[in-house]
Amino acid sequence: MVATDSSAEGQSLTLFSTTCHDESLRFFTCLKIEQRLLFFRSFTLTTCSTLLKTQFIEQINDSPWYFSEGKRDMQNGFVATMIGVAFTLVSLLSVSSANSQEPKLFDEVAAFIETRESEFDQIPAERKKQLELLSNYLRECHGSGKIARLVFVCTHNSRRSHMSQLWSAVAAVHYGLERVETFSGGTECTAFNPRAIAAMKRAGFQFEMEKAGTNPSYLVSFANNGKPQTCFSKVYSDTVNPDTDFCAIMTCTSADKSCPTVPGAVKRIAIPFEDPKIADGTPEEASKYDERSAQICREILYAFSLANQHASQ
Repeated sequence: MVATDSSAEGQSLTLFSTTCHDESLRFFTCLKIEQRLLFFRSFTLTTCSTLLKTQFIEQINDSPWYFSEGKRDMQNGFVATMIGVAFTLVSLLSVSSANSQEPKLFDEVAAFIETRESEFDQIPAERKKQLELLSNYLRECHGSGKIARLVFVCTHNSRRSHMSQLWSAVAAVHYGLERVETFSGGTECTAFNPRAIAAMKRAGFQFEMEKAGTNPSYLVSFANNGKPQTCFSKVYSDTVNPDTDFCAIMTCTSADKSCPTVPGAVKRIAIPFEDPKIADGTPEEASKYDERSAQICREILYAFSLANQHASQ
């Protein structure tokens, strides 16, 4: 009779162990690294407490319960299950710690975006409607567990599209939206304009020339422990950009008109910005580029903030 009960209990424990393992994996992989660390600390304390309590009972309890084979098997099975779940979490934490150090924005970049966040009320209502389309795409991707790939498109891929790519990468880090990848391209290939680069440097970005020439390639950093963005002028269909399952954001009216459809894009959104090129060679040149950088930053942050609010619910 005892053997039958023990067998039934063993089957229940096996099912319980498997369920715990699967649910632990599903739950744990949805957490950010700092949440994983906090959860793991709490779980470890609980597990250790349970194991110590079990050992204590075994040592001091001299009642028939201790010598019951069925109860002892159930107790050992529970302890084995707890240890198994703990090892699962330890493995996941080790991989996460090795591969996912949280990036920390440079102080100057962080200060810049803090100012831009305080300016959301400057965004016109009609403009916010367009930005909400971008936010909706980010939310859809988050809800389905997909990577949100954003390709910002303008005519020459020299100013606005690069600024948008970089500020979107910053926004993803700032709001903790991990499954976001940002790209840029043009309908023509020229070069990342030095005036736009200077404006981004003034906002706190760091540029390292990776390849010189008429169309230089730069590694652009904005955070400690963050992966630099590779920036150079290219057409939007270049092989470094995704060719399917992405959102195309048109950042200039010219590209918006000349590309009514973008092959491979699952969504196309028009969010045009005025070209700072109109001030090239004038006393207002630097201020115009800074103004455009600030506007792009402000509006991208607004879209990402809406997506973050949904993700946090």
